[in-house]
Amino acid sequence: MKDKIESLVYNFFLKSSDFNGIPLRNISKELNIEYEGSIDLIKELVSEEIVSIQSSTNPHIIGFQHYPIDSQKHILEDAKNTKEKIHSFGEFSFSSEETEFPIFLS
Repeated sequence: MKDKIESLVYNFFLKSSDFNGIPLRNISKELNIEYEGSIDLIKELVSEEIVSIQSSTNPHIIGFQHYPIDSQKHILEDAKNTKEKIHSFGEFSFSSEETEFPIFLS
């Protein structure tokens, strides 16, 4: 499963016109796995320095450096408590994370 996550992150990044990372929750949705379980796998990939996360008001941008690995794993562990909110406008609906600092993987 870690190989599938790695491929998903890599392909999303390359296909993005701005080389943006993939939203954290998209991993579990795309691979049809439990959200909290996907975070545990992602933490392993972070430890192995295969993927990196960004979490800020604009997580699409990798700043001057990546967060330290321990910080990334802590942020991911905290994300297990982040809830998803569904917004509806007529026939259109979308989801968002109930957090000021969303997490993206690259």
